[in-house]
Order: sequence, then structure tokens, then C-alpha cells
Amino acid sequence: MEVINLPPNYTPSNTINAEEAPPDFSTIRHQELPSYAQTRKNSGWSIVIKNRLLIDGYRIFVSDDAAKKYKAFKKNKNRENLALQQQGYGVPLFKVVRSFVPFSKKFLTFRRYIPSNLHAFEENSDMYDYCSVAKTSHLGYDSYIFEFVPDPTMPWLNFRVVMFSHSILPISDYFFRGRKHRWIDESSLLSSNTKQEGFTGGFRHTILSPHQVSLTDNWDGMGDVLSREIVNPYLSDDFDRYSSLPLGSTNIGGQGNLKPEYYGRNFSRIHRIVQPTVTTTSNEVRIGDVNNRRDDVNYETIFSVDEEELVMICMATTLKRQKDIKRKIEMAAKATQNCR
Repeated sequence: MEVINLPPNYTPSNTINAEEAPPDFSTIRHQELPSYAQTRKNSGWSIVIKNRLLIDGYRIFVSDDAAKKYKAFKKNKNRENLALQQQGYGVPLFKVVRSFVPFSKKFLTFRRYIPSNLHAFEENSDMYDYCSVAKTSHLGYDSYIFEFVPDPTMPWLNFRVVMFSHSILPISDYFFRGRKHRWIDESSLLSSNTKQEGFTGGFRHTILSPHQVSLTDNWDGMGDVLSREIVNPYLSDDFDRYSSLPLGSTNIGGQGNLKPEYYGRNFSRIHRIVQPTVTTTSNEVRIGDVNNRRDDVNYETIFSVDEEELVMICMATTLKRQKDIKRKIEMAAKATQNCR
């Protein structure tokens, strides 16, 4: 196999429509976030989630440039492009599909690329099911079971992660590698100007301290149900909270007021959601490489993404999917009210 250390700069504007590029995420000003939620500058990835037009799913790339290379390589399958794809350049990190079975617990499936030196990348034959997500709704929260398959030839490496997403508070908690993790819905931080620019919300990842209250404090580590026998302020009086909310309230599903107690000390990851329009069909997950690896890491190849980041991307995409569903429900409810 021919080895090419770095891919050439991708600049042929005549083959890519500029309108397909993601918007400039710098329009969300850093100072709009509270001090405890500021982003630390770090090397890492700007993962791009692209909606698959006419199909209810996504393609995920390590960068916008990787997405552009993917389109270009499909049109020109020469020897150089084949060598680049074998090294993880210009191929999707994931192809994401959803279940079309009504009332199924199966929520999303993430398909991952298996390199081949025999032919150019083929999306339908060169990918395997890396992560399957199942969703179950409970009183006061939803549970998401993530079944991971790091290597289809080594099933003993398979593992499971369960995330609990509160139905009212803007928190989604899970336990991973001995630490409490949380995604926080920061949609309420967006200004009216930012919303007009297309931003509908954002999720921030944080790692909690061992003593901080988490939904996972009530988890037995086995199933997807939280125990009510353990006192937890996040799970008390859920029925009364629901009774006090009007039908179609935007407070349901993680739109509550943000509190400093929701945050840990680690803010290495962001997930910002952009409302898809005719000219913007992309979302972004910014992930800092907090492991401080070698200086020569090339973040443009899918092989630069470690297991911890892959788990992060699967969860961020799941939150995005749930956000899209709730937005559609809210829009339908408003349309029904306007027709009355």
C-alpha cells in the first residue's frame, strides 16, 4: 500500500457547493457562557454531523474538510485517493441509521468503517455495526443503552454504557470508566440574535466530582431503571413537576434553568446544535484532545479518534436526534394550536 503522510489541501471550489459547508460556529461568542462553563482552548476535533437528505439519518466526519474529501473521492477513485482512504482520510467516521419499526426500543445504529486495501471505500460493504442504541421512557427520565462493538472479530471487547436523560432538568448522566459524566443542555444560554442565526441549542459535556449528585447514584449498574428507594433531589416530586407544566411546555426535555451545581470541573467537550435549513445541513461536536498526546497527531484521519471520543460522539449524536424529535413535536403542537 502506498503511504502518503498528509493529504493534499482540498480546494477545488468547482466541485463543492459552498452552501453545503457548516455555518461559522464562532458566531456564538465565548463570553455569552457563564464563567463556570467557559471552553478551554485545546487541540482536538471539530466533528461534523451531516444530515442525510431524504433519509432520516446522519453521516459523521472528523471535520468539514473530511466531508468534502469524501464527496470528491466518490467522483474520482484514483490510486492516490484510495491510499488516502486506507489511512482514514475522506471517509465517514460513522454512518448513522435509525429504526423504522414503530414503537421499537431501537433508537439509532452507528456503523463504522473497516479499512480495505483491495478497493476504494464502499459505504454499504466496508462498515459494521459499532454501536446500537436502545431507548426506554420512564417517569421523569429516559434511558439509553449503548451497546459497543470495538472490533467485530474480538467480541470479548464489547461493552455497554447506560445514559439517563432527565425529562425536565437539562441533564443527561452516565457512568464510564469509573467516573460520573454529564451532558448539559445549554439551550437557555442562547441569545435571540444567536437563535436567528440558526442555532437552536447546545450540549456541553462535563465530568462530575465523586461527591456531586447524579442520576447514576440511583443506578444498580445492571439494567436501565433508577431506584426510587435512594434519596435523590433530581428524582423527587417528578409527578408534581409534570402536573405544574402546561401541555406542550418547552420546559419538558432539558430546557430548565441552568445551575452551577449541574457542572463539574472538566469542560473539555461541547456539542452545539444547528437547525438544519436549505443551506445548513450540518451540526458540530467540538472535542478537545485532553489526553495531550503526541504533537504530530493528525486530526484529519478517523484513526486519530480513540475509544473515549467515539463514545462521546455516539452520545452527542443521540442527544441531537432526541432534540430533533422534540423540536418536531413542539412545532406540530404549535401548528395545532394555531389552527384552533
